[in-house]
Amino acid sequence: MDFFRRLLPILLLFLSKMLHLSRRNFTFSQLEEQVAEATRWLAREVMTLLLEQVDIELMEARDTRKWRLVHAKTRSILTLFGEQRNRRRFYRNTETGETAFLLDDALGLSSGQRVSDRLKERMAWLATEVSYRRAAEILASWVPGVSAMSVWKAVQELGEAERRRAAESRRRVFERGEVPAGAQKAEELGVEADGVWIRARKARPEDAGFLEIKLGVAYEGRSENGRLKNRQAVAGVMEAEAFWEETVAQLGERWDLSVVRRIWLGGDGERWIKAGTAWLPGAVFRLDRDHLRRALLEALGSDREAYERVAEGIAQGDWNAVEEGLREAWVRATRRGKARVRRLEQYLRHNWEGIIARSCAPQTGQMLKLCCILLSKEGRPVKRTKSIPGSIKFKAALELIKGEKTLVELSREYGVHPNTLLKWKQTLLEKGAELFEPPNKEQEYQKRIRDLEQLLGKKEVEIALLKNFLGQGS
Repeated sequence: MDFFRRLLPILLLFLSKMLHLSRRNFTFSQLEEQVAEATRWLAREVMTLLLEQVDIELMEARDTRKWRLVHAKTRSILTLFGEQRNRRRFYRNTETGETAFLLDDALGLSSGQRVSDRLKERMAWLATEVSYRRAAEILASWVPGVSAMSVWKAVQELGEAERRRAAESRRRVFERGEVPAGAQKAEELGVEADGVWIRARKARPEDAGFLEIKLGVAYEGRSENGRLKNRQAVAGVMEAEAFWEETVAQLGERWDLSVVRRIWLGGDGERWIKAGTAWLPGAVFRLDRDHLRRALLEALGSDREAYERVAEGIAQGDWNAVEEGLREAWVRATRRGKARVRRLEQYLRHNWEGIIARSCAPQTGQMLKLCCILLSKEGRPVKRTKSIPGSIKFKAALELIKGEKTLVELSREYGVHPNTLLKWKQTLLEKGAELFEPPNKEQEYQKRIRDLEQLLGKKEVEIALLKNFLGQGS
């Protein structure tokens, strides 16, 4: 009854503010701001009243012989509706000398916590999309007091909490032998893994200055619109063994792994990715199609005949045909081209089993997209660049102009973003006419002058040599 008696004046004051606003002329934006501020004020006042009521109940319910009241202290914490200030009672244990704020313990607030858990989640979510400074500016528009440093600390605290949770999950499975209680049923799962290197601050002078973020995504298949079903993501900076242990633990918390008959593990062929077959039950590695296409384009993009022959051999699963196509490409290639063909041959040989497994595996290619949109610590995208020969660009742009295939189909076929294809098309339309233009007379004259200057220089050298020769002879 005392709680409602104290709540009534707050509600009346809030209603008075609303009535005051209704009797004045405001623009919509001004009215929106005033109502939002009044609502945040009401939330803070009600929250303060609720916390005081809980603190009183804890004081009355405590063991008075064990917990002695010492004093009351005001605490400030940032919440979704602004800075929240409340007084809570401080106690001392007469038996052990331990001290505590019973209200903080009951609410799960840690010592020195200055930001609520809900606000931390909002901070971390924004920090994945924009910089810390920009995230603070956005949040400060309705939560005054948020700074870039507070956003950074929130991200660090949530990251550390997630690391502890993941480590405990791994210990339960791989040290204590507990079976995860996954409830979802699936006979087949797809798992794709990849790594992306980002620049990092050196903790010691001997550090490399780069870190590899390992990424993994598991799913049951694809929907009709191509989206992954029941996607589960795993990411972290860790060794391969810890990554796969965490992956298995997280998959086990979601799916019943005892009924999974096959896991298709996709990737670019790195050793740490292929090592996942030893951890995932019933796992078979298959080389990701995007990485395979990119490797073929980088080595054979300028040799259409070799590209088609090697691709046909891969489609048929005939290593001899692939090897023969590579041998012919090596003979026709330049010195640098020979090195690229040799690297491709080693790459295909190392991943041949994974290439053969692609024929019966579901479609993949999700991880390359995830790596390309991964944000670095500073909020800048980590770009993956690839060298594509001009002949391939010309062919793709020409097919796009013909209109026999859609933009999406060509994007998948050539392994590039649709916007890149549109740029190639625009370049071909703008500069294609130059191929049929007659030679520029001015350029021809300039070339002729350069040739004559070179010839004149050679003659001057010959004359000087002849003079020296005649002088020595006399």
